[in-house]
Amino acid sequence: EKISNMAEIDELQQQKQQQRLLLQDTLSSFWVAQFQEIIKMQDFKAMPLPLARIKRIMKLDPDVHMIGHETPYLFAKACEIFTQEVTKRAWLLVSSHQRRTVQVF
Repeated sequence: EKISNMAEIDELQQQKQQQRLLLQDTLSSFWVAQFQEIIKMQDFKAMPLPLARIKRIMKLDPDVHMIGHETPYLFAKACEIFTQEVTKRAWLLVSSHQRRTVQVF
């Protein structure tokens, strides 16, 4: 019984290690692609997020008095990349457990 439990533990550890490697590979390629996309970017004004709303949220901070012209564009891109990475991580987690729905544990 202990031998079969040890074999199961070893198998689970190998699966977790494979999942970690897959996550690292996927995120590495994700960041390389993001970096290349930013380098190739020509039109900084074409953002999928509403810049006026981003600027309004930034002004909610009492320490913020002035916002540079480029700052909302930078924040919009950062939010876009953050959302993409979180989505990619969630998808990898769900797919590694052969599921189709993301659930909070």
